[in-house]
Amino acid sequence: MSNYHATNGRLTRAAGFLALAFAGLSGTAMADAAAAPAASPAAYNYQALDYPGSSQTIFWGINDFGELAGQTIVNGGEAHAMVYRHGHFELLDPERLGT
Repeated sequence: MSNYHATNGRLTRAAGFLALAFAGLSGTAMADAAAAPAASPAAYNYQALDYPGSSQTIFWGINDFGELAGQTIVNGGEAHAMVYRHGHFELLDPERLGT
C-alpha cells in the first residue's frame, strides 16, 4: 500500500509540474519570451530504453505503480507485451518465447 501512495505522490507532483510548464507556454508568456533576450539552452538527461535484442520497443503508458508498459518486437517477429519495472524489462508472455 505504501508503494502505491509513494508512486501516486510522484505522479501527482509530475502532473503538477507539467501543468505549470504548459501554462507558461500560453500566448502571453510566449510573446514575453520572444521579447526577452535569449536564454541559455536547457540541459536534459535521458535514457534510451530498448529491450535487448529487439528490433522495436514501444511504451504505451505508465501504470498505477509507475511502471512503463508496452511491447517489443524481437528479431522482426511477433510483438510481445512487456513492462519495465525496477530497472528491468519483464516479458508478460514469456512462454511464447520459450523462456
